Amino acid sequence: MIEAQQLFVTNLNEISRAIEAIELNPAINENIQKIRATISDAQLTVPVVGAFSSGKSSLINSFLGTEILNVGVTPETSLATELHYGTENRVEAVKKNNESNRFTPDQSEVRTLSSKEYQYLRYYLNNKHLQEIEPLILVDMPGFDSPLDAHNQAIISYLSRAVHFIILMSVEDGTLPMSILRQLIDLQYLGHSFDFIISKTDLRSTTDVQAVTEEIQDKIQVHLDCQPQIHLAGIGGVFQLADVLRKLDSNQIFKKIYQEQALAAANDVLAAINARLAALSNKQEDNQRIIQQLTDSMAKMQEKADELKDNTKEKADFFNINMVVNEVGSKLSASIDELVSLIGSNNSDGAERAINSIVRSTLLHHLQDFIKEQNESAVASFSYELQAVVQELPSSGINKEMFDKLSSYLTGKMGQFLGQKQVAGASEVPGKSGDTTKQSAQSHYRVIATITAVTTSIVGPVVEILIIFLPDILNALVTQYAKARQQKEIRQKILTEIIPAIKAKLRQEIPSLVQSQTATLIDSIGEEMRGKFAALQSEIIRVEEGQKNDNFDLQQKQEQYIQARDRIMELAQTMAAC
Repeated sequence: MIEAQQLFVTNLNEISRAIEAIELNPAINENIQKIRATISDAQLTVPVVGAFSSGKSSLINSFLGTEILNVGVTPETSLATELHYGTENRVEAVKKNNESNRFTPDQSEVRTLSSKEYQYLRYYLNNKHLQEIEPLILVDMPGFDSPLDAHNQAIISYLSRAVHFIILMSVEDGTLPMSILRQLIDLQYLGHSFDFIISKTDLRSTTDVQAVTEEIQDKIQVHLDCQPQIHLAGIGGVFQLADVLRKLDSNQIFKKIYQEQALAAANDVLAAINARLAALSNKQEDNQRIIQQLTDSMAKMQEKADELKDNTKEKADFFNINMVVNEVGSKLSASIDELVSLIGSNNSDGAERAINSIVRSTLLHHLQDFIKEQNESAVASFSYELQAVVQELPSSGINKEMFDKLSSYLTGKMGQFLGQKQVAGASEVPGKSGDTTKQSAQSHYRVIATITAVTTSIVGPVVEILIIFLPDILNALVTQYAKARQQKEIRQKILTEIIPAIKAKLRQEIPSLVQSQTATLIDSIGEEMRGKFAALQSEIIRVEEGQKNDNFDLQQKQEQYIQARDRIMELAQTMAAC
């Protein structure tokens, strides 16, 4: 384990032991153990993306120091391949239903596994180079020219969980392909970092390599307004890939993703202990009133969730389907020369890829903004309800503080939704002011990852429909016009038939998907808040029941809770300061 990972796991184990000593609700300890296991098993995926002939597998094989990946694989059998360190060499082929078949790396069947049956492969290799980069996991992605269903499935899957991308292009391509440029634009929009490698540079002169490098830098500058470092790699390129991976600070990436989750777990425990201490100090009638207040609050939260979900149809309509569909049409029309050229050269497959890429990119951008807006709207609605509850609580004691923290949880800067436990990070740990800039960056990272997950859950099904829908009309166009090179007719057909047909299909499919995912978002926020309320209620009830025991010692219990609280605060501060 890397340093940050080990610290979080160790401290969460210590917190778990402290919980057991004071017999908090077992569900709290189960949550601590669940988060500890998540952090312990965490992997930071780094997809390597490029065309089929760009040399991805050769580059990775060279890094590994052995020929593991099949360089001669055909696009039709290409699968995303994750590379994990393991003491026993094996391959797990994961099916679409998440079941898996097990092979050894040298079995001939591995080289013929098809994307029609499997989602991806997991290679576990006893390889020192993979061990050295843990918890980074390299992913050899299907090429841009692999079957569209395999490529889309892989790209959409890793968009929401990759921590960095490596983009590979062969110097033999001469210029930056539109397929890669669109991918870079998507990555930048979704908040992903990337490195760019030009491969096979030893096959061209230094002058040619320099010209290609400058052309790529100019295009990226124009379209992305940034100047990334371009890495040069010959055939193999082991040192270049190793250098790129070494520059990725795994500890910083890990903290950015998991620090607030570990702190959230600690703060949940502190809230439970504070609830018990407050309940010990309160009169019985005050505790009963708070218990009832929590019950009423959970019911109000459910009512609010139901109300918001009833409005999801309106929200989906507000998304302005026509605006997005027309934008898709405009983007396709702007790429008419590219599409005419592909179809005119009898390349309907290339035209399908270009259309698919344009549609996917346009939808990702617009849906990302829409889901972000819906998250903010739902958070604001729940926050309003929460503030009403806060005002009705007793004005003294720790209980008010607990609800203030819940309010902060909801109203903090974009990070509290879809199962996230807490966003304030170190600032919630008593005695630690924390670095708000760092906390904001961490919350922003997790927000982007989660919003992207929701967005891709809409985009994925749409592009799958296009994969089924497009081939017939494109093949018919090729058959009718390509042989005669009738570019004028091809252009007219694309503008008057193909683009309108695509727009009609999008209008048909998008609304129900947007409505469904918006409802899921609302359910997740509401469930999270009700869970917080229920956890606090449970601790107060347990205190009330414990006080009925003849052997109950109030002072001893208070001392135990304070001792445990102080220890957990110390552990939390250590995690916040790492």
